[in-house]
Amino acid sequence: MTAIERLKNFRMQDTEVLAVGYVSEGHFTGADGLLHEELPAFYRVCLKMTPGEGSLIFTEVWLPEDWNGIYLGIGSGGMAGSIDYWSLARRLRENYVVSNTDMGTSRGRDCGIGNPDVWKDFGWRATHLMTVAASRPLPRPSVFRRTMTASWPACPQTTGSICTPIFYGTI
Repeated sequence: MTAIERLKNFRMQDTEVLAVGYVSEGHFTGADGLLHEELPAFYRVCLKMTPGEGSLIFTEVWLPEDWNGIYLGIGSGGMAGSIDYWSLARRLRENYVVSNTDMGTSRGRDCGIGNPDVWKDFGWRATHLMTVAASRPLPRPSVFRRTMTASWPACPQTTGSICTPIFYGTI
């Protein structure tokens, strides 16, 4: 079974694999239309998660071929609503396995009105499910079959400072 087939066969409760692809070394244009250059070759996995009534969470996981052994969850920097391709590309260049989520708010800022499940998604669940999908059950190509360390870059969102990763340990 190829790496792409293994990634397409990923299964997680309330999660659908929307797309799996291999991106050759060079450049990638995100759904935001921005071109990201000087990227290593990587596998791109797009997921849709629906854990609660009214939930609609989109997540992307990028797995570089020359992985450094560390998974890095990328924050949304605020209200979310879309995948942060710039931050994914930045850390992918350092050979991290990276992931990002729209926090379940891609339908707009009013999507959670009267729906506590959407508030859960925004508050914590989207980040949790993204991390689970990226760091635990997600099958990896054979080059990724080794112990994995997880981290989350932490910094005040208002300072604009460079984020320092917090390492959560071995997964």
